[in-house]
Amino acid sequence: MFTFPIADAHCHINPRIGMNINTIGKRFKRVGGWYLGVVALSPRHLGIYEFSVKAFEESFRMTINYCKKLSDVGIKYTIHAGFHPAEIDYWHKRGKSLEEIKSLGYSVIELVRRLVLEGLVDGIGEVGRQHYPTTPHSLGVAESILMYSLKVARELGVPIHVHMEHHGESTVEFLDSLVHSLGARRDKVVLHHAFMEEMLFAIKRGIMTTTLGRYTNLREVVTLPPEYLVESDYLDDPRRPGAVIVPWAIARSWKRLLDEEKVDFDYVYKINVDNICELYEIQL
Repeated sequence: MFTFPIADAHCHINPRIGMNINTIGKRFKRVGGWYLGVVALSPRHLGIYEFSVKAFEESFRMTINYCKKLSDVGIKYTIHAGFHPAEIDYWHKRGKSLEEIKSLGYSVIELVRRLVLEGLVDGIGEVGRQHYPTTPHSLGVAESILMYSLKVARELGVPIHVHMEHHGESTVEFLDSLVHSLGARRDKVVLHHAFMEEMLFAIKRGIMTTTLGRYTNLREVVTLPPEYLVESDYLDDPRRPGAVIVPWAIARSWKRLLDEEKVDFDYVYKINVDNICELYEIQL
């Protein structure tokens, strides 16, 4: 049994159709898991197809209440909530105007602000730009919501998980320019699901990233300084098995890398414990 402390910095949990949360927590705990960064899913993933702030509040609170069970099995966690950029195109294709969607996005971020102030949510996310081709107008709405989210995160002093396209240096330069122009806290901005090229430039600019904990990916990125986090991006959706990885697969990847002497314990500890504790101001 591998019991080195392991963190999953970005995953999703679905209270409606996903794996039982006690099972997730116990399986992760069994391999050394100590921390899960839970990012709330959009309402439609929980079977709520209403275009309203009320729908987001219902889904967020459902996630908040469900995650309390993680404490019962000894897993620490934080919760992020936001307005995923894919929501823009989803609702626009269903007849909502971009102005209506932008207004909803802003209102959802204000909802997240309230949940943070109530002590129920720990950060904003995911927000950002679409990772697939879309129209310039849809992209503009996504960027506007991202900028508003960065401002709110700055005001609250909380971490923000940013979802972006994979265009290497240009992706990081865009995010870096927003962080600088908006006065956002660089130490609280996390570029989610980054590839090797984005990570190279993000580390140079002092922006944290999360990268997939699949062995083939980690085998490459462990050549970088340990200034990043590792995620499963677990979807908790039985309709999409194998779309990403399960949280406990991260432990298997680290164990293999340690066995192959591609990393040492200090390197693994820095990523799985020190970086998490510093970003979220929590303790192992």
